[in-house]
Amino acid sequence: RFKHESAGVVVGPDNTVAVYMGDDERNEYVYKFVCARKYNPRNRAANRDLLDTGTLYVARFDADGSGTWLPLVWGQNGLTPENGFADQGEVLIKCRQAADRVGATMMDRPEWVAAHPTTREVYLTLTNNSRRGNTPASSNKVDGTTAAASANPPVDAANPRPDNDFGHIIRWRESAGDAAATVFAWDVFVLCGDKATTKTLGGSYTPDGHDGYKGNINGDDYGAPDGLWFDGDGRLWIQTDQAGDAKGDWVNIGGNVMMCADPSTGHTRRFLTSPRHCEVTGVTGTPDGRTLFVGIQHPGEDWSVSPTDNSTWPDSGVNGPTTASALGTVHKPRSGVVVITRDDGGVIGT
Repeated sequence: RFKHESAGVVVGPDNTVAVYMGDDERNEYVYKFVCARKYNPRNRAANRDLLDTGTLYVARFDADGSGTWLPLVWGQNGLTPENGFADQGEVLIKCRQAADRVGATMMDRPEWVAAHPTTREVYLTLTNNSRRGNTPASSNKVDGTTAAASANPPVDAANPRPDNDFGHIIRWRESAGDAAATVFAWDVFVLCGDKATTKTLGGSYTPDGHDGYKGNINGDDYGAPDGLWFDGDGRLWIQTDQAGDAKGDWVNIGGNVMMCADPSTGHTRRFLTSPRHCEVTGVTGTPDGRTLFVGIQHPGEDWSVSPTDNSTWPDSGVNGPTTASALGTVHKPRSGVVVITRDDGGVIGT
């Protein structure tokens, strides 16, 4: 049991199916489930129970840019009755504790995963981690007794910044392109941040060798990456989830956004700016790439006196109901889905 923020499905060249999952909590892990049977493109009925049998893995990201998928299989790697795992069912129910036991890499809130449509390279957002680099340093105990988000892991190669307010995106390539591979190569796609920031470091870390939270974005600044999606042409769409009030660490960046990135160059441009106090989450498009559907979640959250304190989106009374009696009426904000097209009818993102 863990916080399934998303599940990204990859079908390998030999029709092996892998499902990648993030656990949306500070200091938690990245998982992969490999189905025991292969996808059958000619028989839909044969694929209905693909998720019933297979092997669940958790990721270890090593400092040299290599990685290993550690199997969460009962009886292996300390997942035994002596350590509190009575059977495979208990390994799955106590998934976080099992990952603690086998020595997976603690990550900075792993959220959405997305795979490139042709290369099958997998991208993962790491939204933030206020506990990374705090003192005294500590890790999740192998006996599974560490309370969620209570450890203070030191920085590591895959999570290189303390107090990681702005987050980053990591990516990996399975060995030989095999979705069932147990080893992979990884790198950090981007360290998010604010090039104009004046944020200072705290604790035992000094600015020496640290990016000062400026990030290394090739293009427009953003932070707290969350939602990810590849369109059919291989453009990477990135959605963010921060406070959305343009205050504090976000005074230069502003509210939440949806970005569009070229995965080959890293060049990233801002595409959409959200209403206040919301999260941009969820995106898909039509097969021809000419229409996007984008989710706007909980606009106006964190109000203190009235639901309209922070937002009235999508109905401010200006562009709202058309009946005479309702004109000018301000309504409380609501989540919604926006539909985006180009005025010339062209492909979105070109």
